[in-house]
Amino acid sequence: MNKHLFRNLLCTLIALFTFCLIRDASAQTYQLFGISGMQQDSTQTVPGVYDHKDHTLFRINTANGALTKIVTMPWVIDSQSIGYCSLNGLIYHTGGDGAYRDGQNNVHDQDPNVLTPGGAFQDNQYMGTVNLLTLAMAGVYNANPCPNPDNPSNDIGNDGLYLPCFGLPAPVPPWVLPQYRRDSTQTDSTNRITGPNEPSGIRGLAWSTELNSWYVSDGNIYKMSLDGMTCTNLGNPTFYIPTDDTTTYPDGLRPYSGECKAPAFIKMPSGETKLLVSYRHDKTTSGNTNGWIMMVDPVTATNNGQIALNYPPGGGVADVDNPDVVQFGGLLGLAQNPQTGVIYGIRKAFQNDNAFTRELVTINLTTGNTTLVGILNEGIYGQAITTLAFVPDILVTSITRTNDILTFTWTGAAQPTFSLQTTASLTPPVTWSTVASGLSGPTTTTSITNSQGFFRIHKP
Repeated sequence: MNKHLFRNLLCTLIALFTFCLIRDASAQTYQLFGISGMQQDSTQTVPGVYDHKDHTLFRINTANGALTKIVTMPWVIDSQSIGYCSLNGLIYHTGGDGAYRDGQNNVHDQDPNVLTPGGAFQDNQYMGTVNLLTLAMAGVYNANPCPNPDNPSNDIGNDGLYLPCFGLPAPVPPWVLPQYRRDSTQTDSTNRITGPNEPSGIRGLAWSTELNSWYVSDGNIYKMSLDGMTCTNLGNPTFYIPTDDTTTYPDGLRPYSGECKAPAFIKMPSGETKLLVSYRHDKTTSGNTNGWIMMVDPVTATNNGQIALNYPPGGGVADVDNPDVVQFGGLLGLAQNPQTGVIYGIRKAFQNDNAFTRELVTINLTTGNTTLVGILNEGIYGQAITTLAFVPDILVTSITRTNDILTFTWTGAAQPTFSLQTTASLTPPVTWSTVASGLSGPTTTTSITNSQGFFRIHKP
């Protein structure tokens, strides 16, 4: 495994010396990750360990769907999604929703005995990052960071009601309305506002290298800056679902909006890169299948074409109440391996009547055929994975020079140890020499002895 500095920049000119960090796309490998949603199931076969883990980041084996826990992400109530940013090598995590209640209802994480009042009373939209190499986390935006202004030391209204806060510290994004944080006395629905460019309950996010923006979906499609401070509602793309009700829909197609999920930039069989979204609805009778992918215009968020997906042989039942009609079920996540081009999706299905079952499938965009890879299980327990993201094993994020010292910084999905290697020429046969081995990352240094050289961070 080798990885290099920037996607299209092979050489870095430092003073009068040229040093190149080699980019070999064919040698780069990727790993698949997913995050679990908020099922709030408290079953513990082993005391202290939840069978079905919420808001947890997993590594996914693309050969069989087996899951390995990486880390528990910050608890923010409601939707959980992840996306990978190739600009900085970080996984981005979103959670939360806009306020949707006027009462001080109780919410809880996985332990139902630990109640938090007022969870859905305020805006809780959140985005944060995690570095897979170090597991360091940071907030990006947070509509309800700690401490909440309405707390025991500042009892607004003197009513004994205090409001929670969620996630890691970060700025409140300007697109959230209201811009003030609702306190316990503001129970009128006039304080429950949704701005025109305010996503809530994000169902997926995808980074566009070409457009230098996030594309996120809550049913609508939004274009968002890297730091989350700028967000624009592009529109609500419409699926056209086949129906037997030709009286209501003479063309046999029922328009269905608000159900798109899992935006992903996918290299199509034609070679073009398209923005795709999935149809997440689980039980809408369509006449043939519920599995759909839409090609979306990234400027207007309109439907540029649909692909009907076929049931994966050996897959579970999509709808236990209507298995002969609802064949595929919702497509909940979508991602493409940049090295192999293989497209993966998450299918909601029932295996042994297990509501937590999610299946990993591969998708052929030409035929719509899907192939079952495996059930997304950690051990014997199904995990309700919501979204997918591929991460390169090594991404060098910076190379700097101080006098005669070069400093390399990297991140990625690969775990220690690493080595720094160099060669004087790329003329075959190339011979690499190890400068330093046994590196744990995320940074290392080396002294400069020649005017030109080629370097790589290598994972044996």
